[in-house]
Amino acid sequence: MDDTLVRRELKLAWRDSVSLDAEIGNFILEAKDGTFLVVRWLPGTLDEVEVPDHYGCVFAGLKIRAAFHTHPTPFPLGLEEPSPDDLLAIRDD
Repeated sequence: MDDTLVRRELKLAWRDSVSLDAEIGNFILEAKDGTFLVVRWLPGTLDEVEVPDHYGCVFAGLKIRAAFHTHPTPFPLGLEEPSPDDLLAIRDD
């Protein structure tokens, strides 16, 4: 996905994650006109974030095209890749 807004929001999420010591997550939604919107979740804790309720890959009436969240704890204490729980959440969506 090559989109200026999405790139900016990825950078902002990482910046905020480090400054808040919290996982930051976002949905990337596709609007009816084909443009993308980024909706930030409530900040989590140092090692988890709660994904907002959504059903059938739809949030606020729009298609979820991607979701992401940060892992602010540096390696080796934290994970640099998706955790097993992250992978299960994606599989079960």
